[in-house]
Amino acid sequence: CGQFTPLHESSVTGMAFGISHKLASEFDDVMAADVGLLWGENAAKELYRDVKLRVMMDHYEVWWKDGQRFNLADAANTHLASCDEGAFAAAKRIRPGDQVRIRGWLVNAKAATEPGETDPRKILSWHSSVTREDRGEGACELLYVRSAGDIEILERGPRFWALARWPGAAGMLLAVFLWHRRLRAHLA
Repeated sequence: CGQFTPLHESSVTGMAFGISHKLASEFDDVMAADVGLLWGENAAKELYRDVKLRVMMDHYEVWWKDGQRFNLADAANTHLASCDEGAFAAAKRIRPGDQVRIRGWLVNAKAATEPGETDPRKILSWHSSVTREDRGEGACELLYVRSAGDIEILERGPRFWALARWPGAAGMLLAVFLWHRRLRAHLA
């Protein structure tokens, strides 16, 4: 499952502004999700409404225009790692807009494709941030979640857009099907 070195016990409560289960990491067998979280001033004053936030694979991006405010210390890209299948399932239930509480340990991790690997070039290392003052590459938190009970969805976010995408996708498939049928009839 990998080797984890605990650094600090951690608990974070915030709003999930984005989530990715499509990690581009060599750690994807232990990475349950990549969760963009915000809290504090960003949530209380709804500063997130004036910025663009996006979680992509292993990182998140935030943009705002001059004159707008966003507190980077009240936002995080939190990578959830676990060896527990229940924790993986609980992480997959998090959706953007959900209010969540996640408990675990900030950890450093090492993994290799082969058990017992000793060649340092074949051992991947990932170090967690332990401060809210860092930025850029390496500023993400790597949070080891022991069990499904360590991930709580306190309140579900709005589901309108999540639900609206299914009729839209069905309509698009129907349009492609009808176009293809019409093209086949025209060619015949």
